[in-house]
Amino acid sequence: MATKNAPPRIKNEKLKRCYFTAQHATYIDYKNLRIISRYITSFARIMPRRYSGIQVKYQRMLSQAVKRARFLGLLPYTMQHRQYPKYAEPAAE
Repeated sequence: MATKNAPPRIKNEKLKRCYFTAQHATYIDYKNLRIISRYITSFARIMPRRYSGIQVKYQRMLSQAVKRARFLGLLPYTMQHRQYPKYAEPAAE
């Protein structure tokens, strides 16, 4: 049921389609990093369904595959953060 004050949909908005449904996937392989890395953010977090457009069944399989790949060292748990010096340089007087 739509509300009266709902914003209109943008016509140029890209429809989200499930990649795994289109490929008729029965299993998401944790060794296939090319596909898994499409659904990982720049901070190495698993992308939520509302952004990726994956169905629930495949989102569960994807998260399991990412966790397995992380455990085996194929994917990082986090990205490397910017390295700051331990101590700031003393001010010149």
